[in-house]
Amino acid sequence: MFAQIGLGGDPTGGIIVLLVGGMLGGLGLILCAVGGVRFFIPKASRRSSLLLLLLGMLLASPAAWFAWEVFGPDIPRDKFWDFSTSRSIAQLQESKDVGAHYFQGNIRSTIKLAGGRQWSGHAYLVVMRTKAGMVNDIRWQSLPNDAATVYEQTGRILKELGLPAQELESWYGKVSRGEQASFTAVTRSDTDASIEVQVRGSVKEKSWVTHVDVSWKETK
Repeated sequence: MFAQIGLGGDPTGGIIVLLVGGMLGGLGLILCAVGGVRFFIPKASRRSSLLLLLLGMLLASPAAWFAWEVFGPDIPRDKFWDFSTSRSIAQLQESKDVGAHYFQGNIRSTIKLAGGRQWSGHAYLVVMRTKAGMVNDIRWQSLPNDAATVYEQTGRILKELGLPAQELESWYGKVSRGEQASFTAVTRSDTDASIEVQVRGSVKEKSWVTHVDVSWKETK
């Protein structure tokens, strides 16, 4: 969650920020209430009442922003990455190579690879690991969904990436009968990038997730 709202992956710093924001938000609400009440008192200064209202709104605005990010409507974000000709971190629109870049939430993503391969879909989490200014590893995870939706989504991704889908039929048949099963498809080792597509989940929870992992061999 902290990565999704821009507070990084370490929960310690995120929790401190949330606590401070909560206290400031509470103080802001109190000032807004006091200013609002004073505004309707005949002998009270209208100027001081307005100042209290404005100060309260200013202090409460970070808490309001956080509440919107967490509890507001889940609006998809569009992301497009083209690694067909270059794997530079410039594709991530990041100026620094920090080792890993996280994109989390409801992401309508499209990722292009060399050789005319690509895949698209709604992702919950995309992790791009980098080294020496180059993206060398991608971890893509779909939003959790029921078996039928994930079956359709994974079949489309396999087709886009040119990977075999025969075992996917077997997986879907098993989970439809209530049997716990998993699915994995991998590219040949002589391709420029190693691509692995997996389906993980639970029959009991009726929730499944598509994973697409891409890694490139380090060039000497």
